[in-house]
Amino acid sequence: MENKDIKKETFETLLNTIWNKPDGSVMDCNESIKVIRQNLEEIQEVCQESFEDAILMEVSDEQFIEVLVKLVEGLHNPYKK
Repeated sequence: MENKDIKKETFETLLNTIWNKPDGSVMDCNESIKVIRQNLEEIQEVCQESFEDAILMEVSDEQFIEVLVKLVEGLHNPYKK
């Protein structure tokens, strides 16, 4: 199995995550789950395209991934009370 296939399997697993509400209960709204999956697919696509652009511009792939991780780690919940 190629590395690309492994990553595709991992992404498929992420798309099928069982989502929890803040109180720990399982989210059961199919429409909300569908939107989350669509958003993740779009994020993955944009990240992959940006990653490929960076590589073509001779940016270190490891450095680019580190920056993406920091971007995600910097997310904040604007609705948190």
